[in-house]
Amino acid sequence: TAPVAPASSTSSSNSNAGTRTCILQPSADRTAGFALSGKTAPPYVICQVERGSPAEKAGLLINDAVLSINGKSVTETTYEETVKLIKEALQKKNVELVVRER
Repeated sequence: TAPVAPASSTSSSNSNAGTRTCILQPSADRTAGFALSGKTAPPYVICQVERGSPAEKAGLLINDAVLSINGKSVTETTYEETVKLIKEALQKKNVELVVRER
């Protein structure tokens, strides 16, 4: 049988070309271990992923553009609104991020 990936590192391809869904399980202190660059227009790009972090385990990569957070599109939100949505999402058990490689 094929090996099964642990739930904390779930990543799957999406039907939209180049996009994938990453399920992130926040750490006990409700952090994710990644940073967004606010220097561009939306969608905002991941500029840092900490080793061993929930973000790395979920399959997030530097230069991924974040398209949605728990089903809410962030392709037309401000940087501040996007960060607020991420912080709110981190209070839940799982955070679903749809990202596109850049």
